[in-house]
Amino acid sequence: MEQELHNIYHGYPRKIGAYKTSYEASRKVAVALALDLTGEEYKYRPVVARVLHKYLATHTMPIHHNVLRWPPGSPDGPDTSVFVSQVVFLKDDPDLEKRDLEEREEDRKAKAWLVEYGMEKEELEWVSFWDRFGFMPYGIEEHRPVIEYTYSEPRKPREKEEWEKEREIEITIARMLEDENFMKMLERR
Repeated sequence: MEQELHNIYHGYPRKIGAYKTSYEASRKVAVALALDLTGEEYKYRPVVARVLHKYLATHTMPIHHNVLRWPPGSPDGPDTSVFVSQVVFLKDDPDLEKRDLEEREEDRKAKAWLVEYGMEKEELEWVSFWDRFGFMPYGIEEHRPVIEYTYSEPRKPREKEEWEKEREIEITIARMLEDENFMKMLERR
């Protein structure tokens, strides 16, 4: 398992060809497919990304959805959706370092599918970049495992005060654990 994780993040350099769009625009596809967006009101949970990934993986589509900050690797860029339709490994194409991936017929079919499900052609931009994020460790044919999230099932949304109070408790505990005096007091007990 450790070697597999190493290969995902460090070995097998690969370049991705994808259609880039805003995270908000990718929501149109989720709505058109009538996917469950429960929990979407919590900004720190990328619900749209998860439901699109689950749909594309379970329907074995040759397209993947991922979210990153743009430009790739930027710590403060806007959240951007990328619909990946092409993966090329450096070991399979030694000239890959010298060129960007070109849009192919298979990519245009993926774009047509996105347009069919609510995207505007003008919202989709073809991009090519190195996969430094472990998005596509197995290539385009194999999707990452689908993970079930407890909040992905329909349920009554929590009151804002309830989750703010829970978050406040978490922050207080974190501060206590960082306080040297508090930790010394615990050690003495």
